[in-house]
Amino acid sequence: MKDQKRELPMFSFYNYTAIQRHLEKRAREGWRLIKAERGQWLYRRMEPKELHYAVVYFPDSSQFDPGPTEGQQTLRDYCLAAGWEPVTGWGQAQIYCSPLPDPVPIETEPSIQLDTIHRTMRKNFLPGELALLALMLFQLWMQAKDFYWDTADYLSSPHKFTLLILIFLGSLVDLADMLGYARWYFRSKRSIAGGGGCVPATGHPRLIWGALGLMTLVLLWQLLVPADAAMAGFMILYLAGMAGIIWSTWHLQSALKRRKFSRSANRAVTVTAIVLMSVALMAALTAGLFTALRSGVGERPPAETYEAYGDTWNIYRDEIPLRVEDLMETDYDGWSTEADPQSTPLASLTEYTQRARLSDQDAPQDLEYAIIRVKLPLLRGIVERGLLRHVERFNDRHVPELLDEYRPADASAWDAERVYQLHVGGDPRNRYLVCWPDRMAEIHFYWEPTPAQIAIAAEKLKNA
Repeated sequence: MKDQKRELPMFSFYNYTAIQRHLEKRAREGWRLIKAERGQWLYRRMEPKELHYAVVYFPDSSQFDPGPTEGQQTLRDYCLAAGWEPVTGWGQAQIYCSPLPDPVPIETEPSIQLDTIHRTMRKNFLPGELALLALMLFQLWMQAKDFYWDTADYLSSPHKFTLLILIFLGSLVDLADMLGYARWYFRSKRSIAGGGGCVPATGHPRLIWGALGLMTLVLLWQLLVPADAAMAGFMILYLAGMAGIIWSTWHLQSALKRRKFSRSANRAVTVTAIVLMSVALMAALTAGLFTALRSGVGERPPAETYEAYGDTWNIYRDEIPLRVEDLMETDYDGWSTEADPQSTPLASLTEYTQRARLSDQDAPQDLEYAIIRVKLPLLRGIVERGLLRHVERFNDRHVPELLDEYRPADASAWDAERVYQLHVGGDPRNRYLVCWPDRMAEIHFYWEPTPAQIAIAAEKLKNA
């Protein structure tokens, strides 16, 4: 039987009532809190008993303090005399317990208690949470811009889909925590004005656990799904590196406390170490990623290679649903055919290419197309509009002769619901967006297709 156990404190820092109830429950189960630091609480086994807990806040204290401040020491002496035993510190909070059946409350004036908690939150927690939320919302806005212009690729890309989900969930938890605090603070203020005390804070433990669980599942899916090995390796090493930085920071901060470094010295050394380790981590990961990409890590081995124009080119032999040979008579056999799939629970996108060798000047024209399947019907219109916008992303309205846009075309020739043809500066090009009930396809002919070739392409792509 283990004598110790650890757990993650899933409580908002200001929610002292939930913290007290949780610790009292643990005491009845035979566990006593002995340490609350490094992102976790440590318990030691004891005989189950009834204990009362209290959480007291100190806005002027700091996690970098080498020991209790004068005010904390004064309170400790008072609490010991009143039957309250100091347990541990948790940031700017001190936790006490008492075995007495009805101990004298440490906090006796609700207005002072609320003001103390508010000053603690305003000074030590809200600025950091606001900065974090602003950063995540900025990242969410940047991702939303890419989603707007490249919807199909974004919904079908495991990496982009994962990043969007993680940023959204992180923003949701941070925003819910701050809104929950604001609601609790103003409700408590009204209660005290009416002669009552601070109202119990509800907190958001289910939201936090749910978000963390979903984030874990998304990360596991990202690491297990067949995808770009170089990017998957980058993510694994990044997460491991961040965990290493956090672990090193905790130990450095504790070591400086034991050596009685002052608050300012501890903070300066710790922050400097975090910055240096973060810069070193990103530099190492970026260099490693580029090295892996240059060396071909994660790339599929080609069926063969050939030399042309002083470089080595790959030949692939992937199965593709529509070939140049289906559209025209040719005996050329030097093709490279490649299928590049990506998929998420929301959508899939597979890009197909059929290219001749660069050294074969008399070879037929290449063929490029993509098939998009939307797995949630409600997203179908969003993806279609995103594909229409995609060609307009880099348009310069001051150069109208180069404006790209999709315009409606004859859908009957493709046996489709809707068809759009690319126009550049008002002139039609041989690129189409075709929409069938269960899929969409973008196809780029490098020649003027005949009605018979369009009919063959439609039949092949809508049944692929």
